[in-house]
Amino acid sequence: MLDFINKAFECLDLIGWEHAAAVLPSVIGQLVSAQGAEEATAWRHPIDLVTLCEEAARELQGLSTGVGGRAAWSEHAVLAEALLGDEASVILKALKAAVRAGASPIDLSLSLAYAAARRVAQFGMANEHADLETAHHVFSYSNAVHQVLKRIAAGGALPNDAAEATRGILPGAMAVYLSRYLNVPPARLPVEGAQGIVALAG
Repeated sequence: MLDFINKAFECLDLIGWEHAAAVLPSVIGQLVSAQGAEEATAWRHPIDLVTLCEEAARELQGLSTGVGGRAAWSEHAVLAEALLGDEASVILKALKAAVRAGASPIDLSLSLAYAAARRVAQFGMANEHADLETAHHVFSYSNAVHQVLKRIAAGGALPNDAAEATRGILPGAMAVYLSRYLNVPPARLPVEGAQGIVALAG
């Protein structure tokens, strides 16, 4: 649902916010009928990913969304690689470590969007074509989280509490984790590493 809201906002950026009364009601139906991922079996079994996210959020509660007095955090590609891992608990641990190292919510969401883009780019040819929709959905959600956080930060309203600011990032990371089977075996990338993530940031 967040991806539809993001696209509505991007549309208004293009055509003018004076059209908000005509555009924004178009997402209401989807908003009120949306179901959370936690209602899906894959999020509860064999690993309870919802509980893992809740535990991670509790650990982040009270932490600042950026560590003042330190150099800008720049490990985006490293974190993105960790987000593509095979263990949910290790992925969440990497996110928590990044927050403690000074990564901002936008830093985290950039890494998330890049990891989700890698899922699409490395979509294994042995998969069914319909599975590509899963990879696209994970990317569109992750991109929406990144774009919305940038929008909130530009308005000076980003929460200073890391748990609140990362509410969309933690489940996004688990969605990337759940789609890992789409990269078995992974398609080869023509360009990898930091150059790709810099291009995505633009």
